[in-house]
Amino acid sequence: MIWVAAALGMGALIAAALLVRLLRPIAFRTGLVDHPDARRRHAQPTPAIGGLAIFVVVILLSLIVHPLTPRFLGLDLAALLVVTVGVVDDYRRLGWRKRMLAQVTAGLILAVVADLRITDVGTILGAPIHLPLVLQILLTVIATVGTINAVNMIDGVDGLAGAASLATLLMLTGIAAYAGDGPLTASFAVTSGAVAGFLIFNIRWPGTPRASVFLGNAGAELLGLLLVAGCFRLTQATGHPLQPKVAPFLLAPALIDCLTVIIRRVRRGVSPFVAGRDHLHEILLDAGLSVNGVVAVITLATICLGLLALLAARAGVPDAGFTLIFLSLWAIYAFGAPKLRVARADALCTCQVQTPTDDANVA
Repeated sequence: MIWVAAALGMGALIAAALLVRLLRPIAFRTGLVDHPDARRRHAQPTPAIGGLAIFVVVILLSLIVHPLTPRFLGLDLAALLVVTVGVVDDYRRLGWRKRMLAQVTAGLILAVVADLRITDVGTILGAPIHLPLVLQILLTVIATVGTINAVNMIDGVDGLAGAASLATLLMLTGIAAYAGDGPLTASFAVTSGAVAGFLIFNIRWPGTPRASVFLGNAGAELLGLLLVAGCFRLTQATGHPLQPKVAPFLLAPALIDCLTVIIRRVRRGVSPFVAGRDHLHEILLDAGLSVNGVVAVITLATICLGLLALLAARAGVPDAGFTLIFLSLWAIYAFGAPKLRVARADALCTCQVQTPTDDANVA
């Protein structure tokens, strides 16, 4: 099982890398290119075809390991919807309401057509919670929209959304393999390989000062959908191997950043969906980290928090304890991040107001 999944993952990596190379010149000819502007600070027009490459590879290779069940077809339909709307948004900017409508519809498709929905939340509030069908569907839609936007919001520097998503996908792959679910392991491996193939062109390698392709909104939203669907599959199916309380920790930095940004903007009377420089990656950049440093820090935090949550669940930490820990992490970030930015600004001001005498002493 492991070797088959590894082979499929490697095949997906190669296929995605080749498809990116094929689509890149086509993107320039058709206009599927992300141009620099006041919000997008990259140096030159860049093809936004990463999502398309990942989508095609995942769909085609998944046919090898999945029968054409309503669940598989429902997930494919939801993925096709978010990718189609995302590509249109990459061509010409759609309003946030249209994108939100597509995301809500994708969540409904997962819940109703694919039968992937939240039916069990454990005892996160200290006692068992029995969810009626309407509430199950509502929570599924909220989780779907939230995860999609969390991934989309961290897609602000080269390699970040792909690397953080890949870290979560690899953890999901390991959980599925540990549970002995061969088809699901292979499916996660295919998705992981496709994302890794895209990252070859999206990471800033030595000698390459910038990414040569972007995910695009289509890619970021696709990754969010695939991640939340994977968590549903592992936490909500009969005999699920992953306890629901662990799922939010597998993508904790992105989810916490998304929640914090939304709350801050709503409190200021600003739409949560407008552009801003209040995301975690921008705070770390302002604190002096390089782009690759930001990617490394957030990806490592994603892995560490996910693995610690898995170990805590195995050690028997109660569900309510997980809720308290997650809220504590959110509070630490929400109140600590602005101070980090202020401290950096104060340090820069101190350097800029040095007197000639101070410069002489340093020399």
